[in-house]
Amino acid sequence: MKLQQLAIAHLILCAAILLWDLWVAGRAAQLRSAPRLLVAISGLAGLLLLPALAVHLLSGSLLTGRAFASIAWIWPITVALVAIQAIYATTRGLISPVIGLPIAIYDLLLAIVYAAAYLADVGYPVTDPLLVLVAAERGAIALSTVPAALSLPWYLYVPIIVPCAPFRRGVAGATYVVVTAVALAWAGIIVAAFPSASSAVKSYERFAAERLRERPERDFTIGIKIFPTVGALVPTSAVQRDLAIADSIGTQALCIYVSPRGASAAALRSLAETLDGVRGERLIVVALDLAHAAVGAPGGAGASGGDAGTIDVLVRDAARIARIVRPDYLVPVVDPTSVGASAGAWTIATPGPTNRSRLPRRARDGSFSSPSAAAERPLGLWQRYIAAAARAVHSANPDTRVMAHIGGFSARDSALYAWAASRSSPVDAVALTLFPGTHGARDISQAERTIDSWLVAQRDAPEKEHWILEAGGYPTVHGELSQSRALWGILAWATNHPIIRGVIAFEASDYSTRLGLQTPSGRIRLAAGTLKRAIAGLGE
Repeated sequence: MKLQQLAIAHLILCAAILLWDLWVAGRAAQLRSAPRLLVAISGLAGLLLLPALAVHLLSGSLLTGRAFASIAWIWPITVALVAIQAIYATTRGLISPVIGLPIAIYDLLLAIVYAAAYLADVGYPVTDPLLVLVAAERGAIALSTVPAALSLPWYLYVPIIVPCAPFRRGVAGATYVVVTAVALAWAGIIVAAFPSASSAVKSYERFAAERLRERPERDFTIGIKIFPTVGALVPTSAVQRDLAIADSIGTQALCIYVSPRGASAAALRSLAETLDGVRGERLIVVALDLAHAAVGAPGGAGASGGDAGTIDVLVRDAARIARIVRPDYLVPVVDPTSVGASAGAWTIATPGPTNRSRLPRRARDGSFSSPSAAAERPLGLWQRYIAAAARAVHSANPDTRVMAHIGGFSARDSALYAWAASRSSPVDAVALTLFPGTHGARDISQAERTIDSWLVAQRDAPEKEHWILEAGGYPTVHGELSQSRALWGILAWATNHPIIRGVIAFEASDYSTRLGLQTPSGRIRLAAGTLKRAIAGLGE
């Protein structure tokens, strides 16, 4: 079964469990034989479940979380209430232990996980065993759905309310058995993820003793990605808070992702005016996020007007953005080898009603490949597009340099890197991604070794400057300290490679993913201080 099918199946199963919970809570209120306390707990849990879940999902983004962050505690409280209901019903003998005990254990496990995750999110110091439990729950979801689930809030496990009626044969009894099997399976996956989660949480310690290497003045740049992907507009709250954190850290570069087909000329001019206040003081990097574009990708079934027509449309968009926004660097496409690949055809999805930040592929795909594989046809079309975009951007704005981004380490990625770094490529710079996966810092170290091998293979080519366009960690999965150490380790590695020109931290704030330097409530995470310390140290 494909990962996307597993993810859809997981979401459908969660929806079915929610319906089960509501049905059981409603049935409990009608049972006169059940203890009043159990009826009250069941009814309250059923009443709170959907609102608490909505708050949990909405409180994870800066765009909506400001209003919900103050009541985010309602989700762990509701899960704990469901766990109390399951334990009470099982210990009082109102349900067979064969049915009640697995569900009670599963609910208790979730109650501890979500309580620990909430405490960590508000800045309370959480012990390592609890942090490992949180990482195991996230790792289990990523294992049973898609790797991107590590930081996507809508992938989660739903608590299960225990039925108060005794077990009966027939359809009702079969349903009891199925729900119990789901609880056993989900709890088993979480427990099985413990060893890997423990190893991942501890793996970041290797970066604590790393040292930054001194670089000549203005030879190395540290920046952050700001704003959600720019479409019709940029929310005022995002502009104010992201620029404020950039000022407090002292970052030397700002990176903005733009949806080319969703961004009107008025939106681009507004963005240019916003950046005019920092232009010259900081480098401006604009990356085109084609995952939010409303046209077909080269080589894809959704291409309008054929591959040549699609490339022409995308090239015109790149030139238009370079002319209006006037960035120092422009990335024609973020992570081209993954755009639309999950659907089996190289198509680009239509943007949703909100501008959602994309998740770095190293946070989604833990695979690595040797740099010897040949490029496939769609990759050749991406090369044609990037080359044409580079020439168009240079013509539209000679001061803008073009950067080709390689977002992963698959065979396609290594082939694209070899082309971008070669003499024949018209791009000015190459950008890479360094992000942990479910194995934590080990994934970063493995990625660094792969990049080293790519650099060795290209030693005869002219040394085009390299950037790390996406660098970061998982503050809500492996802990805020892990995010801080991940960025420090990446900076230490990058400063020891003279060809690396700069590192862009992903990202300033939490939007659709929990990867930011500040939470939706406005609390600044440890990683912001790490970047500030690195900038100050290199400046000295």
